[in-house]
Amino acid sequence: MHDMHNEPSDAAGYTGESWRETMRASVEHERALRARGYIDNTAVIGAGAIIDPTAIVGDRAIIGAGAIVGARAEVCGQSRIGAGAVIGARAKISPFAHIGARTIVGCDARVQWYARVAVDCVIGAGVTVRDFVRVRAGTRMLQ
Repeated sequence: MHDMHNEPSDAAGYTGESWRETMRASVEHERALRARGYIDNTAVIGAGAIIDPTAIVGDRAIIGAGAIVGARAEVCGQSRIGAGAVIGARAKISPFAHIGARTIVGCDARVQWYARVAVDCVIGAGVTVRDFVRVRAGTRMLQ
């Protein structure tokens, strides 16, 4: 009978203890990134953009001219932030999402995969724009 357990087996290259050490190191690395922020070297940052030192900007993300990315906000890889847009503290812009020019995304808001938020919109604090949703220009989404 095959011995079943909850941890990865040696076939995956880990023993129980090495798996725990790898997971612990991964969690510590994630905490360190969130504490000090990170801008990937493939990201494009427009002139006059302001990015808080604790924010994370992922690979191939584009931040438009004059945009603001707040404290502990996360702009994931291959997402786009338009010129003059504001991304609030702790907001998360998921991969491939687009935020239009002059749009405000509030604190703790989420814009998920492939969502498109047009120009001059307001996404209120704590609001989630789900995957693939299209938000028309000038829309106000408040809680």
